[in-house]
Amino acid sequence: MRVERSGKALAKITAYRLRTMCLPTRTRSARRQARPVAIAFVLALSALAVTAGVAVAGHDAFAPVDAPIKRYSAIVTAIGAADKDGHVHSFTTSNSDFRLGELRSWRLTFVSGELFGNSYQVAENDASIVTLTEDNGPIDGVSVGDLFLLEQVFSRKTPAPAPRPQ
Repeated sequence: MRVERSGKALAKITAYRLRTMCLPTRTRSARRQARPVAIAFVLALSALAVTAGVAVAGHDAFAPVDAPIKRYSAIVTAIGAADKDGHVHSFTTSNSDFRLGELRSWRLTFVSGELFGNSYQVAENDASIVTLTEDNGPIDGVSVGDLFLLEQVFSRKTPAPAPRPQ
């Protein structure tokens, strides 16, 4: 027959079991036999921890962690003038909080538009105009409204994307 117990009675029973460090049993003698086993188990674990050495955790010299990477997202609001070859390498952004030269050598990746997924390296910037290097080719396919992501990560030189037929 099962006896229904109130929440208060169950809390008292649980507290007693935690105090005595024994498994739930039905008889008092079984609880007395289980107590030394539980104590021996705890002592064995602590001895194992002492002989095995100290575990290193956290952010220190033994567990180096890279500094957080700064990231900005913005929208192209205007396209810059073409160079003498007719290629575009600069544009105006929706974000006007950049300091002069702050983004130099950062990676710029387009996340929408015709240049989706293409990465470039920033050559220079001012408050809202970003100029890219010629290493990865021109950004002739960029249009107003394209989204891009700026990351404080050095961009590798990759071959320029193939020109798209007009």
